[in-house]
Amino acid sequence: MRYREFKDISILTELKVTTNDVIRGLEKLGFNDVKKISGKKVAVFVPNQNRVKAQSKILSAFKGSKKDMTDASSIGAVVHPNGTKINVRPADKQGVNAAGLRNEQHLIQKINQFVKEVGPLDITFVGDNKKSITATSVTEARGAGQDTKARKKSDVNLMSEGKLIPVSIKSRTADYWESADTLLGPTADKIITNLKQKKLVTLTPVDAYTPKDSTAKGGTAKGTQKVKISPEVAMKLSKKNVLDVVFGSDILAQGGGVVKETFEDEHYVLKANNLTVTADVIIKTVEDIPDRMQPYLHIRNSQARNRGLYPGTKVQASYYQRVKNALIVDQKMNVVQPAKKQPAQPVPKPQAQIKPKQPQTKMPAQQPTPTPTPTQNKTAVQPVKPV
Repeated sequence: MRYREFKDISILTELKVTTNDVIRGLEKLGFNDVKKISGKKVAVFVPNQNRVKAQSKILSAFKGSKKDMTDASSIGAVVHPNGTKINVRPADKQGVNAAGLRNEQHLIQKINQFVKEVGPLDITFVGDNKKSITATSVTEARGAGQDTKARKKSDVNLMSEGKLIPVSIKSRTADYWESADTLLGPTADKIITNLKQKKLVTLTPVDAYTPKDSTAKGGTAKGTQKVKISPEVAMKLSKKNVLDVVFGSDILAQGGGVVKETFEDEHYVLKANNLTVTADVIIKTVEDIPDRMQPYLHIRNSQARNRGLYPGTKVQASYYQRVKNALIVDQKMNVVQPAKKQPAQPVPKPQAQIKPKQPQTKMPAQQPTPTPTPTQNKTAVQPVKPV
């Protein structure tokens, strides 16, 4: 018998259930934003202020579950009896309500709305950089951002004449291609070690420690003190890495592209069955990538990170515009640009203190000055001696 046949969710804990069964159980509990991260890891997205309450609800519902405080999450994780780890994460940063996913959903909903109104669409994405992507006879747009296996990059799949056209969406305000701790982490560690030996970076210990041992993966032992790196470091990626972080395994292989825009209703122009979607940038080849979006390996600080030899640092594939002030090295780790000093924020000048004037003794004039009364002497403000 399958899970859906049971009314009591606690029965799930008595059977050999799969991770997908756990997901269905979470949905039955009322969680409508659940994502499978890996074979035995699930994320539940809720408003940040409800995370602890949601975690308690899950612990109570799944009998035999335990709380794992060694997890990187600030509130730990729930471990289901079948071994599935359940993380409760803030929806405003990562779930369906996150800015990136709202952007994708806007595009999906508008395309499917127009298909419903007029039938299959010929869709053309047109960028301000004069590049375009065209998909003909589109019958549906589907969300694909949760499928990242084998380094897929598509966020929206267009169903076009029996085939799938993948589109990667980047918001107008995005400044990096991907988090790259796994892909570029080992290279980042070599760069940090090299620059540390040359005394070109400073690693300052911080009051945080790794929660578990990661030496088997080339990392550090449990309890290793984390560090803060200064300055931030960047390296321009090789063409092979550029193809990987920008297009992944699916975009170029299936005739898709990258669209950079934060979509609003004004970006859609429908004429008969022809839909034009305007965008900031369209990328179909490496040559289409603007200078400001060129991908760089980027080493920066993140106290939550436990990665590699230098926990407390994180690795991203960032746009050039994000790293232009960092210390930049080439592929051989030679410095090609020292870190640029950030313009200091103006500090308001303190108002100059006015020194109290010393009382002046006036010489008696033709009209003698009246002598103050005793009351006046008591109430007179006494001068403060300057320090």
